[in-house]
Amino acid sequence: MKLIHETDIGQIRETNEDYSWSGKNKNGDSLLIVCDGLGSYIGSKIASEKVVNTYVNSFLEAKYGSSIEKWFNDNLEDSRKQFAIEVRLNPAQMQMSTTIVVALVINSVAHIFWM
Repeated sequence: MKLIHETDIGQIRETNEDYSWSGKNKNGDSLLIVCDGLGSYIGSKIASEKVVNTYVNSFLEAKYGSSIEKWFNDNLEDSRKQFAIEVRLNPAQMQMSTTIVVALVINSVAHIFWM
C-alpha cells in the first residue's frame, strides 16, 4: 500500500489550518490521519497539529494493543489535556477546534474513526 496525504487551503481562507500524516510503524501497520481546524476559531491550526501528533506518537510506539477503540479514546483524551494546557497559556484560544478522521490499518483491516 502506498500512503500519501495532502490538504488544501480551499477558496475562502488565507491560511491552511489542516494537519495530516500518513505512514507505517515498526509492525508494518498503517495510519492515515487528517485534522481540519475550524478556521473561524483562534488556535484551530494548533489544535489540528496537536491532535495529529498525539495519535502519530502513540501509533509509532504501537500502543493500540487489543482495543483499537480504547486507543482512539485515550489519544482523544490526551489531546484534550494538551488543549487545556494551551488555553491556560493563551486564553484567546479557548474555542480552538478541529475535526479528526483516522484510518488505522492492521493486518489488512481498516479501523475508521471520525469526529
